[in-house]
Amino acid sequence: MLIPRLLRSLLIMISSAAVGSPAVAMQAKASGQTTVVARETGSWLVHEDGLEEVEPQWQITYLVTSTTVTRTRLVDIRDGSIRNDDTVYRIVDLPTQDLSALDFNSVSENIATYGGPIIRAIGQPAPLAIEILVIGPSFVRSARSSVGYFAITDLQRSR
Repeated sequence: MLIPRLLRSLLIMISSAAVGSPAVAMQAKASGQTTVVARETGSWLVHEDGLEEVEPQWQITYLVTSTTVTRTRLVDIRDGSIRNDDTVYRIVDLPTQDLSALDFNSVSENIATYGGPIIRAIGQPAPLAIEILVIGPSFVRSARSSVGYFAITDLQRSR
């Protein structure tokens, strides 16, 4: 069961990457900023010993503006401890140079599938780590790579 859930998460991240962020970025710009709160529902680590499913641990708060996503708070759902954070992710837009390469039917289908636009952002949460966020109307997905591990996390948005 672990491998199919992991593969499903990877496929959703890959397929949602075609959607881009302009609509959500414009919405955030119009209102100044948007707060996203999401709770982990599943997490998988790939490391030298193999693949490991990890129990959900975090509820994360992000602040979304027209150009950035900032992780502002992590609440450990196991013990209630709170960590303030200021990790900044840069929103990645659809390519604008060669629009002929885009399959706009696919983009429209993805928006219909996920119930709204998608934000993609990339950041560096630790000195040797890179993280990609995919934020949809009801979910957040994260892929982190660092020295010795690769992690994929599913989160369910509550706001």
